[in-house]
This record gives sequence, structure tokens and C-alpha cells, in this order.
Amino acid sequence: MANHHHSLAAAPLDVALAFTKAWSTHDLATAASYVADDIVFDGPLQQSTGAKAYFEGLAKLSEQVTGLLLIAAYGDADKALMMYDLSTTSFGILSCAKCLTIGPDGKIHRDKLVFDSVKMRQPGHGPAASPVLAPAATPAAQVLGQH
Repeated sequence: MANHHHSLAAAPLDVALAFTKAWSTHDLATAASYVADDIVFDGPLQQSTGAKAYFEGLAKLSEQVTGLLLIAAYGDADKALMMYDLSTTSFGILSCAKCLTIGPDGKIHRDKLVFDSVKMRQPGHGPAASPVLAPAATPAAQVLGQH
């Protein structure tokens, strides 16, 4: 894991955007520095516990992603909610909503992802053929860099 310092006082939205910027530029080492070892992921096609399983899914998804357009992002004291359009090579555009729960340690402890998975469930796709199930990864840091 990369050696990055996170302020304990970092707002959840700041953590979520920094995390998203890291994996959206395929910098999984930096992204990992924002994730708790005991992260729980809940998505339409997969549920997992632990950073290892989380990043296995993220790595598989990043192979499919061609872009991300951030539509909106909001945060409160311990959560960040983002909505974005994820462009993929195999499934086209997937409109996604993600809620990240950030602990007092400044790390992501829960990732709840919602999207219409019908395109991924078609023959030749889905959990057995394409475990593209983790949070989205994209090369769209310039979109995230704009506030």
C-alpha cells in the first residue's frame, strides 16, 4: 500500500473525490490508501468483505472502463454520495449511484453501488463471464478536478 497521509478531519466528500480521482487514473495504490482493510462492498452483482476482494473487482472493472462523467457529489458527516455515468467497452454507459461511508480514521469502510445491471446479465456477461462488479474506475481525473 502506498504511503499517503490522510487527515483525520478530512470531510467524507473530500475522501470520496480523492479516492475516485485515484482509481479513475488507474492509480490503485493511491486508491488503496483510502480504503479500510474491512471494507464492505454491496453492488447489484457482488457483495464482498475485505480490501483484497474489493480491489480484485476494481482491477477487473478498470479493464472495461473508458470514461466517467461525474453528475453530482454530496457529503455529510460520515457519508459521500456520488452519481456518475460510467463508459465501458463491453456494456456501454452505465448510470451509477455510489454511497461511501467514511470512518473517523478517514478511510472508506462501506461502498454501496447501485446501477441497472441488465446489460451485464445478458448472455456472455454477468458474474461468471465478467466479474466487473466493484466500484467504477476511469481515466477522467479532469472531470473530478473541477468543483
